[in-house]
Amino acid sequence: MGAELRAIYFGGGGSFSVAPLEALLSGGVNVCGIVIPALSANGASTAIWSLPFSSAHARRRSLPMVGGTLDGGVIALARARGIPVFEVRALGAQAAVDALQAYRPDVVCAACFPRRVPNAILDLPPLGCLNVHPSLLPLNRGPAPLFWTFRAGARTTGVTVHIMSGQIDAGDIIEQARIAVPDGVSGEEMERRCAMLGGELLLRALWRLAAGTAIPVPQETRPASYRGWPSERDFDIPLQWSARRAFNFIRGVSNWPRRPAIVVDGERIAVHWVSGYEARALLPRPTVLDGPDLLVGFSPGMLRLTAWD
Repeated sequence: MGAELRAIYFGGGGSFSVAPLEALLSGGVNVCGIVIPALSANGASTAIWSLPFSSAHARRRSLPMVGGTLDGGVIALARARGIPVFEVRALGAQAAVDALQAYRPDVVCAACFPRRVPNAILDLPPLGCLNVHPSLLPLNRGPAPLFWTFRAGARTTGVTVHIMSGQIDAGDIIEQARIAVPDGVSGEEMERRCAMLGGELLLRALWRLAAGTAIPVPQETRPASYRGWPSERDFDIPLQWSARRAFNFIRGVSNWPRRPAIVVDGERIAVHWVSGYEARALLPRPTVLDGPDLLVGFSPGMLRLTAWD
């Protein structure tokens, strides 16, 4: 049955795209093509083009062949399996639709694909298009759900597989599961755990759709929330937070290029690393030097900074 099920996979440059693709491949799904967003200005006037890294792929002359970076992530998996990879700039263009339609996909699967998918693609596969999203939809729709999970100090989050629709992250839910957010977990590790769970859920959702046993559940509208990319101020940490919440936020966003900052009397202390916290400790003033470390008082608790400016 797996060999008969053909999928096109939409992924991005992040690690979250890798585990769901691995789950499809190990689960016997025939991933016949992979689509990534355009990585360069090459082919600026072209809607879609293919990356030439296998002789079998190079023989396809219907699309222009260009160079590209083939290191890591979904591209490395594709190269190892001989799966064609397409860079796309305009998914809604007829050339892009025709190129993907030629592979006769039964389903499109996506994880961490950073572009809106147009109706022309959503209507292409008979089983529809599935997206893996690292939150308990309808909460935290948008491009950076794990950031907002850490920002809120949540102790649990989840992963959802839903049918893609014209609205971002708003389609009917096929599979969903909750996952713990451990104390002090890094953003990379949390993303890895969500991606592994997402791969399991995606494969299960796909076979249920193929078997006709899936029951799509519409998302509730009242608790729905969309959160976009965080601004500079979204990295600020007020002293009104608990030390535990501040500690987990700093650890959780350590993989972002912007540093979180603690706001003390209107001044921002950029945090490079934090070694721990004490949930009930009290300080005589907001900040206290303790040898090479800086202690910062919260409500309640105390945070120990080992690198800051």
